[in-house]
Amino acid sequence: MKLRRRWPVFASMVATVLALFAAAYALTQASYLPTPAFLMKRPAPTPTPADTRDARWRQAIEYLGSQLPYLHVNPYFKISEATFQQSVTQLAAKVPDLNDEQIIVEMLRIVASLGDGHTKAFPDAKPVSLPNLPLKIVWLDDGLVVTAASPEYAQAVGARIVEVGDRAVLQVCDAVTPLIAADNEVQLLNNTPTYLAMPAILYGLGLIPQRDYVTLGFEAQDGSRFRLVLRPVSDYSEPFIWIYEKAGVQRPLCEEDRQAFYWYRYLPVPNTIYVQYNVCAEEKGKPFRAFVDEVFSLIDHNQVARLVLDVRYNGGGNEGVLAPLIKEIKARPALDAPGKLFVIIGRGTFSSALQNAITLRRETKAILVGEPTGGKPNHYGEVRHFRLPNVGLLVQYSTRYWHNYPKGDPLTLEPDISAAVTMNDLLAGRDPALEAALRP
Repeated sequence: MKLRRRWPVFASMVATVLALFAAAYALTQASYLPTPAFLMKRPAPTPTPADTRDARWRQAIEYLGSQLPYLHVNPYFKISEATFQQSVTQLAAKVPDLNDEQIIVEMLRIVASLGDGHTKAFPDAKPVSLPNLPLKIVWLDDGLVVTAASPEYAQAVGARIVEVGDRAVLQVCDAVTPLIAADNEVQLLNNTPTYLAMPAILYGLGLIPQRDYVTLGFEAQDGSRFRLVLRPVSDYSEPFIWIYEKAGVQRPLCEEDRQAFYWYRYLPVPNTIYVQYNVCAEEKGKPFRAFVDEVFSLIDHNQVARLVLDVRYNGGGNEGVLAPLIKEIKARPALDAPGKLFVIIGRGTFSSALQNAITLRRETKAILVGEPTGGKPNHYGEVRHFRLPNVGLLVQYSTRYWHNYPKGDPLTLEPDISAAVTMNDLLAGRDPALEAALRP
């Protein structure tokens, strides 16, 4: 009798638990909602630091080898478990023979070996903070170009890097590539300059004989060659000299405010609103909903004929932040029409920004302009982080798979209109992607 009385209560409890898990699973499948925290795995407690340098490094390496595959949603989709664990074991054994920079380099190599562009280690995040050269470097079809530098290295601005130490720059890039977590060649192209600008990484790879400076060989615009000895800095507050200033041209609109999460400009000719969306997040003191209301109030009152959304520099965040803007676009048939809506994409378009670009291509009449994306349409993402014990190296890992193209697996999202940037474009202050979007 007692069992019969309790059965409805027990059944109700089971139903409630199942409903909670069903709801949680539904959240993980929704495009704009993160996986619930209680479904996430958590890193193990870090061990008490060992007494010796070598033992502390081994603790960090072993923690990486155990926690990264445990926390990642599917760690061995490209590399076998045996290969991964062998690399961890071999590095731990070699610790006495390696300096700190060499160990960090090998850790980067181990993390990158998973083949997931969202799963990576950050050698420039505190407390590790390997210092960078005070340069802005980008790969163009013309080569590896310095687009900005601190005043003491102004001579390098607008020049191509052709040598690192006594090695050809392409040889150095080949050595750096295995340290970079990437989903495609575009992402590698976009991230290689970051590692080339860290002398400690080059030193750890055995490419230069010291970690505190590096000698770079340059080719100027007139074809002449010169060399500079450059020293890295941890923090640099002095304004850089940009290629536009050196060339005496106006900075293109897309470069006016890369630090803001989002901003817009009304272009009376040709009656266009340009919106640059740089981070998929709410900017403090500037709610995105209010920003969208302001933009579309201007569109409606001025009968704006064209909208250009620029996400070429957006590395991601929360996909759902852009939802109000997409909704307002779809509510205006005159704007959501062929030739009226353009989205600029590029090698920096990644993660949630890539998701937004895919949504706009599928759900609106948007025309994509620019370069192929650094993000891969089908990809692992929704990242979390942990730090390695003793060294504090920050490691990011994926907790979810985004299957945007069930019937294919393209390496990038390709633009409908290609518009790559050349050295001549930079020297003239031109933006080929925006020009293409504004073309009648």
